[in-house]
Amino acid sequence: TTLGNIKQGLPCMPLEAFDNVDFEIRTPAEWLERGIKSDGTQGGLPAKALQLQADGSGQWGQCKVVGYSEELQKFEVDWLSSDSPEPRHLHRMHICFQAEDPFLYVERVSDAHKRRADAESALLYKLYCDCMPSDDLKPLD
Repeated sequence: TTLGNIKQGLPCMPLEAFDNVDFEIRTPAEWLERGIKSDGTQGGLPAKALQLQADGSGQWGQCKVVGYSEELQKFEVDWLSSDSPEPRHLHRMHICFQAEDPFLYVERVSDAHKRRADAESALLYKLYCDCMPSDDLKPLD
């Protein structure tokens, strides 16, 4: 729960909300274009993606990115291991293409973590200030 996360000092807001697209070097169409075979069919772009579990944990797995949903703003992936869990649609934040600079990807994810921590700290500070008792305080002259 959100309250439980706050008490434990764990993040409450989704990391995807703090993704900075300024780190992106290609559009989704440009990424998918790199996965097209010589016969013109989509063969999938090799990548590593975070396989998220229901409890919010996850592990990295090999996959091929085979599509993009404009409606969902997420990439469609096919996991290379048969026992890999769903979902098949993932936010860009959870996909590291083999054709991209891994250091730039890590910088992007680190930036999102920092921005989320800053936002949560600011919200907690405002909450603490709003909840301070002020009944016994004398007004300023």
